[in-house]
This record gives sequence, structure tokens and C-alpha cells, in this order.
Amino acid sequence: MDSVNNGFRYEELDKEIVNSVIFEKSNKEIAEKTGYSIGMIKFRLGFLFRQYGVKTKAGLVREVFQKKYFQF
Repeated sequence: MDSVNNGFRYEELDKEIVNSVIFEKSNKEIAEKTGYSIGMIKFRLGFLFRQYGVKTKAGLVREVFQKKYFQF
């Protein structure tokens, strides 16, 4: 079961973060769009980096597209 906060489930938040990264949005822009703090966006990005075994936003995008993790 996904946790819910600010109307977003973490799975939905992660999808929104990845989608925003694809469109080169800054952490601040992602935070403003989702209603979460910049710190929370950085925390979730760190989680996603570990989950997909990457170190950068570019690596995250590569993994998502290569493995087709999300349906956009």
C-alpha cells in the first residue's frame, strides 16, 4: 500500500517527479507543482536513484525509458 500525502500517493509522486525530470524541470519547479517541499523532492529523487541504480537525473531518465518502468 502506498503512503498518501498532500493528495499524492508516493507512486504517483514518483511518476510526476520522473515526468518533470524528463521535461528538465528544476527541483523547485517540481516542488511547486506537487505541493511538496524541495527537501521532499530531493529525498524522493534519492530514493529513485537508489531504486534504479543511477547517480544522476540523466541516468534516471535513461533507465526509465530503456526499461519502460512508467506509462506516461
